[in-house]
Amino acid sequence: MESDDGEQVDMEQLAKTLQDPSVLITKRFRVLFELRGMYTVDAIKTLIEAFRQEPRSDLLKHEICYCLGQMNSNAENTALIEEFFEQVIAEPHSSIVIHEAVEGYANLDPKNIHKLLDKFKGIDDELIGETCELALELKKWNETTDHGKTEGLDLTKLKYTTNDPAPPFNPDNDENYRSVAWLQALLLDPTKPIFDRYRAMFTLREVCTDEACEALCQALTPENFANCTALLKHEIGFVLGQLGHDFGRVCVPYLEATVANEQEAPVVRHECVIALGDITDKKTVMEKYSEDPDDIVRESCLV
Repeated sequence: MESDDGEQVDMEQLAKTLQDPSVLITKRFRVLFELRGMYTVDAIKTLIEAFRQEPRSDLLKHEICYCLGQMNSNAENTALIEEFFEQVIAEPHSSIVIHEAVEGYANLDPKNIHKLLDKFKGIDDELIGETCELALELKKWNETTDHGKTEGLDLTKLKYTTNDPAPPFNPDNDENYRSVAWLQALLLDPTKPIFDRYRAMFTLREVCTDEACEALCQALTPENFANCTALLKHEIGFVLGQLGHDFGRVCVPYLEATVANEQEAPVVRHECVIALGDITDKKTVMEKYSEDPDDIVRESCLV
């Protein structure tokens, strides 16, 4: 088959590489993100098959779910991805895999989300429980605002157009939404709904200044360790990675400290490792933790 730029793609070879656990994880991830960029049915089917064949790496399964949650570019793709997520969510998998499958599923704005997530009601797993809460709140927001239209929010015109688990606030609707201090206070307030805190986080991402980046980083400080859950902190790591190299001088010390903190949840350390890889060329952190006892942290360093 051909890629979007007209080059020939050997889908069979890509599938073979991605599905082979003896291949270096770095090479398998390069194939994973190459397939993500194709947005074809063949690419989606290859990712799904790789998930099914994977014998041990929860990180790879997690990232396959993330990529699929970004590939709903048409109705055919969406139907295929939705069916896969419904199967995964109904199966026994690790928390980080279920979390990413639920988040990806919510990106598709599916009709059956309430029925499917009912099994997790009252679950004694904070990562999954909060992810389900976010997913249901996003569904509610999509329905009540017509996907942001009644708030005057056009998600296609944001600085960052990934499918996210919550929308930013529209700064035209309330002066508080333009205040970094107000948004930071909401982000760090454990008494506020997780959906509102996520909205504050993504609004700070849209502000895209040193001050906003510093505000985001406060979720990673020891002072706020108990105020911010693993789910929130892992998304902070993702957002800081999106902000990228221009803000490295602000966020790299916070990211490095989080990776070094073995009391932090693996999913948080993983996302901060990935962010460091996106932001800086420094190899010392990756090398230091490339033999970490936690699988997803170790594999993230290798990737």
